[in-house]
Amino acid sequence: MKSGTHFLITDSGSTKSDWALVDEEGKIEAILKTRGFNPYFHDRNFILAELNSNAELSRVRKSIQSVYFYGAGCSTPQLSKKITDGLQEFFVDSEIHVHHDLDASAFACYSGKPEIACILGTGSNSCFFDGENVSEEVPSLAYILGDEGSGSYYGKKLL
Repeated sequence: MKSGTHFLITDSGSTKSDWALVDEEGKIEAILKTRGFNPYFHDRNFILAELNSNAELSRVRKSIQSVYFYGAGCSTPQLSKKITDGLQEFFVDSEIHVHHDLDASAFACYSGKPEIACILGTGSNSCFFDGENVSEEVPSLAYILGDEGSGSYYGKKLL
């Protein structure tokens, strides 16, 4: 990796995280992977251990200006802080921005008109996005309680 200012944009579910290493011009230099971080199940110590065990992230962490983390379960400031604390301890010189994964889904799908965006992963979720505000009209019941359409639901069906 060349040195310089980089950004990390992270899509994290409960199972896995994909980290896009982006240079100053917006070019994706690499896609890195770790286990997922969900504040309902993972604390600062888990996050820090996982990041420290990743050689690629360890190699580039000093060049990261900002981390934009979009994660499952990051739906309140208190829950987001659990993720922020772990990330900030690893990326000590970086700005850390933690947001709900529904925000990333809405931004990625947006085409200039109001829309419904969905996530189908270990759990499932949906939201309405008007171009400015993300609203969760039907709250997720979490993957254990009744998340028809999720990977967990279909896994139980197979068993």
